[in-house]
Amino acid sequence: MWKQRVENSVVCLERWIEHHTRDDYWAAGSVAERYADMQVPMYASCGLADPGYAVCTPRMLESYGGPRKLLLGPWAHRMPHMPIPGPGVDFLGGAIRWLDHWLKGVPNGAEAEPDVLAWIYDASPPAMQVGEFTGRWVAEPTWPPQGLRRLEYAICAEGLASPAGAGTSAERCVEVSSPLSMGTEGGEWMPWFTAANGPEMAGDQRADDALSACFDSAPLEDAIDVFGTVRATLEVAADQGEAQVVLRLCSVAPDGTSRRLAFGFLDLSQRNGDAQRLAVIPGERYRIGIDLLPASHHVPRGHRLRLAVSTSYWPMIWPARRRVRLSIFAGKGALVVPVRPARAEDAVLQPPAAPAMAAGIPSTLLRKPYAKRSLNRDLASGMTRLLIEEDGGCTRIEDRDIEYGWTGWRATSIAPEDPLSAVAEAEWTWTLKFGATETRSFARTRLSCTADTYEIEARVEAREGETLIAEKTFRRSLPRPPG
Repeated sequence: MWKQRVENSVVCLERWIEHHTRDDYWAAGSVAERYADMQVPMYASCGLADPGYAVCTPRMLESYGGPRKLLLGPWAHRMPHMPIPGPGVDFLGGAIRWLDHWLKGVPNGAEAEPDVLAWIYDASPPAMQVGEFTGRWVAEPTWPPQGLRRLEYAICAEGLASPAGAGTSAERCVEVSSPLSMGTEGGEWMPWFTAANGPEMAGDQRADDALSACFDSAPLEDAIDVFGTVRATLEVAADQGEAQVVLRLCSVAPDGTSRRLAFGFLDLSQRNGDAQRLAVIPGERYRIGIDLLPASHHVPRGHRLRLAVSTSYWPMIWPARRRVRLSIFAGKGALVVPVRPARAEDAVLQPPAAPAMAAGIPSTLLRKPYAKRSLNRDLASGMTRLLIEEDGGCTRIEDRDIEYGWTGWRATSIAPEDPLSAVAEAEWTWTLKFGATETRSFARTRLSCTADTYEIEARVEAREGETLIAEKTFRRSLPRPPG
């Protein structure tokens, strides 16, 4: 069976690259076309620090057909009762309460509770490694939230003008061509913390802001809670046949510290949706709208809001095949920031209970997990390499005499002026020992590119002791979409 599994293994990158628009392959695994058919009472949870899920889970809630409840907490890609970063909540207790009502008919009032219990982050200094956030819980009776105030800005060459359009200058062109290494402070797309709490969160954005076109507001006269989906509308032109537009909304403190509140991006060829790729004509102006990922942050009085626009976001986004210069027609764009007003009921809201769970099976930690993230830049070539090293440790399950563990690393590298220098690599080793038998599984993958192709190399090995049981090597050259 082990041999069979290795022989039938596939490289998921190959399938994903072949389907570079939203076609039947993606639709088959998506609920987006079936929201109205979903009637089962749903109790969902999501971490706001888990960008991909933080956008799709609230979106699902908007159109869901049955009774629903969403727990939107401060953690990343983790369960609410086992969070990183904290604080966590008693998700299992909440799930039991929900199931007791809908499966057993227990009249505990679960159906009458607000649709959403959400976390609002305090204005803590940005850090890539966080043990526990500070903030507060708020409740929303429906989703999307009702009664939000819209803070509207005009995107002008001088910055963000408010109220929108008041005292703005004539149209001017602001140009940006970000180095391809821009994005080193972005953290992980999906902070998973598979081994330990490592530096996976977004850091101080000043380094990335310096490589972007930035539009700042005046200092806020009153503190605000940015809550919900921020939307930016821009008029842009590119000097190449493909381009990426990356937006970040940041809160800039009086001392210059820049904290990312939300971000979003667009492949300009998919400006009318991800089901098709349209030609990008160099020099032609396009009006685009980008919804940033949901924000839930407190911004103090005296801080400025900053919209930062860049043409790359490495290593979260694979670069376009040519370095691009983007023209932003200031005076033609707008930024809408949803603000949640303070409510009397916030002061009396009872926060969720602390995490509770079963003790688990008896086990002994033989090797402590750790996670390390380091950034290296060659001062001669400018080549930037981000290395992530992880060790899941080694654990013995006492009542079965089983030992298991894993180690791995990921690396991404790129030269700031050469999009075709981009390389992503990963290597993992898993060990399993039971009795006198010891097995080891190994996998390595490398992704690179040319102007016309994506190049995939991969290898899988299965060993018992030092004996090779099975192996498979992949080499694929896949065409890049036109651009």
